[in-house]
Amino acid sequence: MMGIKAIEAFKEDLDKVKTPAMKKLAEKVLEKVNDLNVTSPASSSGKYHPVADLGAGGLVRHSKMVANCVEILIRSIPTYDNDLDWDVMFLSGLLHDMCKYTEPKSPKETFHTCFKHPTMMADLIREVIPEAIKAEGIEDKEILKAWARIGTNISSHMSRWNTSKYEEGELPLPTNMEQYIISFADLIAANKDLPDLMNKFREEAIADDDIGVENAKPESKPRKKRP
Repeated sequence: MMGIKAIEAFKEDLDKVKTPAMKKLAEKVLEKVNDLNVTSPASSSGKYHPVADLGAGGLVRHSKMVANCVEILIRSIPTYDNDLDWDVMFLSGLLHDMCKYTEPKSPKETFHTCFKHPTMMADLIREVIPEAIKAEGIEDKEILKAWARIGTNISSHMSRWNTSKYEEGELPLPTNMEQYIISFADLIAANKDLPDLMNKFREEAIADDDIGVENAKPESKPRKKRP
């Protein structure tokens, strides 16, 4: 089964995309995504992700968290106030693992994630371009150039963990700032110890509370709107 579940799973996230053409391209990709990527955990072994990423829908939750981490990381880069550049980074995070599961070739095949999923998604990113040009009339060169960056960002997101004992060959390594940001965001979101560590520090703060930590609300300041 393909597409419908993925688009539904990321509906609210796609609504955050600023450029209509980029949103349409993302929907074209998700239409081709196997439903296993929506219903499965982020890790088939359960070794390398926090509890929130495991169980049914875990991969979707992980992908949303990576996109959220990307949003945080690019706040410090003024040039990414530009809508198109923001969309490139956000969608790179959101789509990075959506080829992680493929349909088993036989009932006996072991259920596990696909090592080549970064380059498989990069191929899918490129594949939808002619379809989008034909069906949606998307021919703007700047849009298509920006869209191609998403595939490049995703293809290298495994960074130093780009080799596998199961398959021969290597995946691309990050070579520029965008690619490293996607890799960093993925690493942060997949850190299985981070949620427990943050909760530990929160409990310590409450135990030592002299100034109302438990009831404190995050400081709320209006953010500058992107032009």
